[in-house]
Amino acid sequence: MVNASFKPGEVNDIYTDSLYNSGKITSYSQRASASERNFNGRGLAFGLKHLFPKEGEELTVDANYFSGNNKGNALYTTNNYSGNTINNTQLQKILSDGSDHNLMLQADYTKPFSAVTKLETGVRGAFRSRINNNYNYMFSKTAGDYSLVPSATSNYSNTDNVYAAYVTVSSSVKDFSYKIGLRAESSSYSGVLKTTGRQYNNQYPVSLFPSVFLSQKLSPDQDLQLSYTRRVNRPNFFQLIPFADSTDKLNITKG
Repeated sequence: MVNASFKPGEVNDIYTDSLYNSGKITSYSQRASASERNFNGRGLAFGLKHLFPKEGEELTVDANYFSGNNKGNALYTTNNYSGNTINNTQLQKILSDGSDHNLMLQADYTKPFSAVTKLETGVRGAFRSRINNNYNYMFSKTAGDYSLVPSATSNYSNTDNVYAAYVTVSSSVKDFSYKIGLRAESSSYSGVLKTTGRQYNNQYPVSLFPSVFLSQKLSPDQDLQLSYTRRVNRPNFFQLIPFADSTDKLNITKG
């Protein structure tokens, strides 16, 4: 189990240049933030290894599960100055909570055909789900209290699944060795913006990722190697969310 608590805070000096027909006008404001975030996580791991009668032949199965919950609050105080005098003050409060669930299943099989030739294959599945809620409040002098700003509130849930399988063959002939492999991978991503019910998804079809490793021994202490691989750089969930997150008005993000 993991439990953590963070209490970051900062002060930002903000200078804004505005262009008018009469020229440029520079305004100054100071923003102080104080926040607290708590996180607790828990996980389980399972592993199985089976050895066959033939030396080097084995099957391994692994399963990992991790989940966590988080909760936080942040207060932003922005003082807008006119010269050295505070002209007005804006108060913003953000309350957040969420959960994260991750499951990984994997099986690998190795079979040697000779002292130098070996087959390796396996499958893997990764499943992730997340809930994230951010409630944005602005202080209203008229009401004398904080009021929720629905347009700047981002509450969403999403799932992210990845499926993969691979096979590799390795061998050597005298001073020359090689390893050739192929991995197939597919994934899907879906989510919902809970405040509006808007749904979104990304489907990635099966893609093939070959790999080749070649090695030639030139002398007892020299090798010549050549390799080729194709890889994928997956976007994280922040990059995939297709709506603007304006919870923090100084840091608006969109996937």
